[in-house]
Amino acid sequence: MKNKGLRYYLYASFGVGNIGFLLCRRFSDRLTDFELGVGEGISFVFILTGTAYLIYCAINKQHPLQEKSLECQKK
Repeated sequence: MKNKGLRYYLYASFGVGNIGFLLCRRFSDRLTDFELGVGEGISFVFILTGTAYLIYCAINKQHPLQEKSLECQKK
């Protein structure tokens, strides 16, 4: 993947999703069921997007934030 901004977005989406889910759980007593559901749903989408990217990087043996693969760096 060559687009640097997209790589950073996909990598950060995993963390943003986890933080969002944590906040939804933390403030679940103050949120309505609809707000809680929307917040958890959005967090879940971010977590899945980030996880898919990290799996893609692991399969291709790439660092998530670098263009060169790990195999090229070892040589």
